[in-house]
Amino acid sequence: MDINTILLVASIGQTIFSCPVHSNSSEMYDYYYSTTTLETGVDKDGTTTAVSKNISQDQFNIAWSCLIKAGALNNCKALYVLRLYYKHDILERYGIKTNIQLAEKYEYKFNKYCSHL
Repeated sequence: MDINTILLVASIGQTIFSCPVHSNSSEMYDYYYSTTTLETGVDKDGTTTAVSKNISQDQFNIAWSCLIKAGALNNCKALYVLRLYYKHDILERYGIKTNIQLAEKYEYKFNKYCSHL
C-alpha cells in the first residue's frame, strides 16, 4: 500500500475509495470542495459564504479521498481544512472523528509549506 492508500484507509475504514483526479492537488481540492460545499453568496465583508451539501456517504468518501491526496501533496487549502476537520468533530456524520495527532500533523505541514499565506 502506498501512503495515500494507508491514509485513506485509516481515515474512512476498510473500503478504499479513489479520487478521480490523479496529479493536480488544486484540482483534487476543488473536487472535494465542489462536491461537499454549496456557495451561498458573499457577506458584507466580501467573504464567500457556504453551506455543506447533503451528499451520500459514497460521494463524501470519494471527495474525501481527493482531500487526503491533496493534503499528501501539500496543497495549502487541503492542509488547512484537514487540520480543522481533525481538530473538531465537524464531519462526524461521515465518520471523521477528532484526531489530535492528525490535526497536529496537518498543522505542522501547513506551517511548513504554507507560511507564505
